[in-house]
Amino acid sequence: MKRPTLLALIVAPLIAVPASAQTLTLAVGKPGSVYADPSDVVILLSVAGQCGSNFFHVKRSAANFREMSEVALAAFQTGKNLGLYVRGCQGDRNLVSHGYVTV
Repeated sequence: MKRPTLLALIVAPLIAVPASAQTLTLAVGKPGSVYADPSDVVILLSVAGQCGSNFFHVKRSAANFREMSEVALAAFQTGKNLGLYVRGCQGDRNLVSHGYVTV
């Protein structure tokens, strides 16, 4: 097998991966505070996320912004654990994709 063909077989699958196929990490903890900022809602969780911070951001531009805000407030008000899936980082802040409330 020639090198260009071998290289194409290795590189092609990497290029074909859609941007939506992101690797998500999960952080589960108790919310200590919920802040409403002009551009997002910020949740202070009892554990740090993949970005090194305990701050988790739900952007107002997210399709599930309202639902995530309600989930965060429900966990905060009831003292339950909050599971947050982190889709990436902005500096040391964790950017939230989606989440859930658990016992």
